[in-house]
Amino acid sequence: MYEGEQEGPAIIAQNLISLAIRNTFIQYFPDPSKLKRKKEHTDYSSIINWFAQNNMLDLLDKENDKVYSSALSIVDGLEELVKKFHPDVKGTDKFVLMEFALHGMAEHSLLSKIN
Repeated sequence: MYEGEQEGPAIIAQNLISLAIRNTFIQYFPDPSKLKRKKEHTDYSSIINWFAQNNMLDLLDKENDKVYSSALSIVDGLEELVKKFHPDVKGTDKFVLMEFALHGMAEHSLLSKIN
């Protein structure tokens, strides 16, 4: 696909970012496509259920670290997911992985994302 033919550069960039998130996500967390076939409880279930109860999460670029970490910490199961697969991650790295997990789940159609 060449920039400008049918899609603009912004759409192409977004598609490439989405593909990169999908591919990188499965290097850090279980592949959701393999878990979707199972109708039982997965490592993502409590996070999905939290959002299914009409909960929302707004992460704004200009928030300070305390607000950012508090916002991520209210999502049921999110911190536990990161601790399970990356037990040695601490501090701000933990919160970056928590946010990345949400982006990855959205790219794998487990969650909806509003830009």
